[in-house]
Amino acid sequence: MIRTLKTGGCLILIDWVVGKPFNKEYRAFTKRRLKKLFGVGEKTVLTGIFNGPLVPPIGRFLSARLPWLYFAVQTFCPFMVGQKVFVLKKLSKLRSAPQ
Repeated sequence: MIRTLKTGGCLILIDWVVGKPFNKEYRAFTKRRLKKLFGVGEKTVLTGIFNGPLVPPIGRFLSARLPWLYFAVQTFCPFMVGQKVFVLKKLSKLRSAPQ
């Protein structure tokens, strides 16, 4: 993905906070995995990490019954967030070269 991204362009990654249990192939993103997979610090820079939607059962309940409370719960109860959004920005070729 990074190879085809325009210099200065942004890449948005959305992934679950917790991987699937009993499945080693599906693991959640961590900063360490982002650095390994997308060259954070060399080819890209991590510009932001944001909370995504709440865990589906809680999100559905709040959306249907108390929609005004959804974003407050998302902000003040980060342990109920089911996904994270990572924003990466591609560095220029001059900055990505080793010094």
